[in-house]
Amino acid sequence: MKAKEKAKQADFGGVSSMEGLDMAGRLSNAIMDFIGKSGAEFVEFVNARLQEDAKVQQALLSCQNVEDLSRVQADFVRTALEQYTEETGRMIRLSSAASQEILGAALKKSA
Repeated sequence: MKAKEKAKQADFGGVSSMEGLDMAGRLSNAIMDFIGKSGAEFVEFVNARLQEDAKVQQALLSCQNVEDLSRVQADFVRTALEQYTEETGRMIRLSSAASQEILGAALKKSA
């Protein structure tokens, strides 16, 4: 490469513009994959919670006394806490895996 052409290339800390574009593509793919997976996970969680809410409403309508009402409410809170805790764990694992994938994409050298 001639000195004049080399001088025209931007200096990105030793990364050529083609390597930069390649890295951007890999990062974009990894990020879009995470967005898709986390979006699907969120929709599944919301769907499960809405189904649970519908069950609770039906159970509340069938309560015959205060004890029944108390049991339904306690079950609702227990189930909600379990589901939110499980979902938090899933999202943490998903985010951790995505972070590793994105970091790997950033560090991977062009072939």
